[in-house]
This record gives sequence, structure tokens and C-alpha cells, in this order.
Amino acid sequence: MKKEDKVLYTCESIVDGYEYKKMAKYFPKRMYWVFVIRGTILNIIITALIALISQSWIVTLIFFVVYEIYLLIFYKIRLESVAEKAFNARVKKKVIATKFETEFYDEYLIRKSDNISITINYSEIDKVIENDTNFYLEYPKMNSILIFQKNDMDNELISFIRKKFENIDNKLGDKIKFKNPEKIKNPETIEKLLTVLFVITLLCIYGANFAITKVLEINNTDDTLKYIWITWLFLPIPIASIILGYKYKKRGIRCTKNIVAGFIVGALLLIYGLFYVIPFDDIIPNFDNTIVVVKKNKGHSNEFDKYLVRDGITIYLANNIRDVYYEQDKTNYKLKDYIMGMWQSTEDGIKHLTDHLDNTDTLKDGGTKIYKSSKYNITIITCNTINGNNDIYIGDYNTSFDSDFMCE
Repeated sequence: MKKEDKVLYTCESIVDGYEYKKMAKYFPKRMYWVFVIRGTILNIIITALIALISQSWIVTLIFFVVYEIYLLIFYKIRLESVAEKAFNARVKKKVIATKFETEFYDEYLIRKSDNISITINYSEIDKVIENDTNFYLEYPKMNSILIFQKNDMDNELISFIRKKFENIDNKLGDKIKFKNPEKIKNPETIEKLLTVLFVITLLCIYGANFAITKVLEINNTDDTLKYIWITWLFLPIPIASIILGYKYKKRGIRCTKNIVAGFIVGALLLIYGLFYVIPFDDIIPNFDNTIVVVKKNKGHSNEFDKYLVRDGITIYLANNIRDVYYEQDKTNYKLKDYIMGMWQSTEDGIKHLTDHLDNTDTLKDGGTKIYKSSKYNITIITCNTINGNNDIYIGDYNTSFDSDFMCE
């Protein structure tokens, strides 16, 4: 500031939570993405912890996507309220001022508070908005918005600002009303019912899991993917939570939680259900075990297809299994490639696999053996009948010996 510069105008401004809330209405994108970025950083940290705990990239990806959707929706719906709370929290911590005195000069202004004074050239102001009560000056250099109440300005200062900033975004006549809901009967009862719906919405995940578990028990199978579509039967509940949440939020009922929970739970149920229709069995598994059984989302553990013929031995694979992998020397092999490429005989290759399993039964047909492992979710039946049948049947842990067609 030059010594000969003179103060043209001065005014005082008071910024409180309500004023900050109003400002959010006029600068939604700037404030929205600030909150979203902060939330995304938290999301990345939480997702990293979940990745370490779950050791599953699918679970990790689903959580990250769903939580990010939650952030986008939440801040879209609650931007003004979140901005007000964030401002009040900063005021409480005394990291932000609420009272300002501003001196206006010909080419710049000086804005002062109790502990700071900044000089801003008018050319550094990126955007100016005027409504019936305030001026808002966007100062991107410090990522801030300057708020001035017009009732604390004289007419000359108002005219000065209008002349100094020719491209003012005129919002005169724009009436901001945050709460003008239509009155409804029994609001307390409706709010309680919406809270009950919120709890039921959250329980949908557990309900769907419980229903699938019972169906698996009834059908005596562990093929979860075959019945994962049951999760879709619970979708009407989160959908209802979203619709009623939007309806009554506009009428003054506190039910944002219904909208957020509806979107999150609905997204989870929808994604889980997709495992039934999308061939996720094409995804290469994580090889945490020596033997990995990759299952299909259809088929049966006691129905078999021909898999490999070698040395006069036929290997059959249950048609609910896509393939079996074996890990050796940090290399993953398909069972077919492992047997044909690593062993001179099929019997030796299979024996190397069964050495990792438990011999649960030996039949009196000449020596047919049944090997199982719940750890690897696999059953291997090696035929050794009196009439010379040496075929091999491979299925999941639920596969059982069937004399009607096995080892005949």
C-alpha cells in the first residue's frame, strides 16, 4: 500500500454459521468438492485397513465404491448443513474469525480480523455475486469467499463495488429459504416410523445373508453364488427408504439417514446379486492355498463332465467347478497343465494332490479311495476297481460317491 493511498470506504462484516450456509447455496461446486475430497482421503485410509483385514480385492473394491457413492450423495443432499457445521466447529476451535473490518481502496481492499490482515487486489477476485442482502467475493488465491452484508454498507460503497466489478452475477430477488416445509400431521409419528424403516433397511444385509444361509441348508449345498439372487428380494426396502426419505425431507422431517442408508444398502444388495448373472468365475482367484477350486455360479457337485483323458484314465470334473489350480514353486498351474506337464503318469500327478488331502474312505470294490479337504473345498475320488477302472472324479467338498455311475 502506498502512503498516498487513501481509504475510500470501510465496513464491518459478521460471518456466522447461517451466513456460511447461505454462501454454500451460491458456490456449491467449490464447497462440494472440498468436502468430497476430504471424505475420499478418509475413504482411502479406511479401505486400506479393510484390504489388510479382508485380504480380498473384491470386498475392498465394493467397500470403496459404495462408500464413495455415499459421500457423493451425502454431500449433495446435506451440503449447506455440513458447511454450517464445519464452520461452527472451526469457530469453536478458534481457528477462524467471525468479525471483519474491511477498508476499500481504489485498486485493492484490506480485510482485517483480530489476528490477521490480508491485502487483496480487485484483479485477484475471480467472481462476485450480489443478492438482496449480501455481496460474495470469491478469492481463489486463498480458496476463500469474502462475505459482506449490504445493511452494513452505505449506498456509495455499494455503488463502488458494482462499478469496480462489472461482471457481477446478479441474484437480486433470489429468496433463499432453507426451511419452509409444508406442514404435515403427526410429524413425530412419521419420524419414528422413518427411523424404524432406517433400522430395517440396515438389517436387510443381515436378512439377505440369513435367507441365503437357510436356503443353502435346505438344499444341502454350499454353492452360495447359485442363490445370491435372493439379495434382490430385499431391494424394495431400501428403495422405499429412499423414496420416503426424499418425500418427507422436503416437508421438514429429519430423515436424510433414510436416503443415505437406502442408497448404500441398495447398492450392496444390487452388487451382491450381480454375482448370479455375471460370470465372475472367469476372474482369476487369489492363490492363498496350494490347491484352489474355482467354482461356477451354476451346476451341481455330483454331476460331472469329462475333463482329461490320459494313460487310459479319464478325469471327470464336477460341472459346478470351472477349474482346479495347483501352486508349486510360486507358479500357478491349471490341473490339466500340471498333470500333463509336470508328471510322467497321471496317477503320480493325482497322488501328489491327494497327499494334501485326508483319505476319508476306502471302498471294498478293489480299493477305490475318497479324499477330502474342507480347507481346499475339494473331493477327489480315485477309482481302483476289480474290473480295472482307474478313472478319477474331482468335485467340491460336498461331492459324494455315487455307485450308479462312478467307477463302473
